[in-house]
Amino acid sequence: MKKTIVVRVLVSVLIAAVVCLSLCGCDDGLKWVKMEVHTEPEKTTYTVGEDHALDFQGGTVLLETLSGSTEIFDMQEYTWQEKQIKGSSDIGRYISSDVNFYLPGEYVVTVWQTSELSCQFTVTVAESP
Repeated sequence: MKKTIVVRVLVSVLIAAVVCLSLCGCDDGLKWVKMEVHTEPEKTTYTVGEDHALDFQGGTVLLETLSGSTEIFDMQEYTWQEKQIKGSSDIGRYISSDVNFYLPGEYVVTVWQTSELSCQFTVTVAESP
């Protein structure tokens, strides 16, 4: 009878340890809490009437978790949206801007990881030289 109690206690402790370890690995430490442009795209200046789309080649973003670990993502992995998507909190990993390739000026490009976490950089649309 003592062996049965000891076995039950050991099994209970083992199960509790496994549950605890699995929950600790999936806690808030994996939640993204900070986002910044790591490297801007190679092309940030465009020409009026000649260019018609943004080029994200070479651009990366750095994401940081609550526990402080970081990961770098290529901007080309993000989906392009002309305007910010409103409403849904589960929509993420996209890029938005109101760039007008027919009007010279500076435009803000926003890279979204979630509906609440983003970073920005500026592009210029200039008259042809």
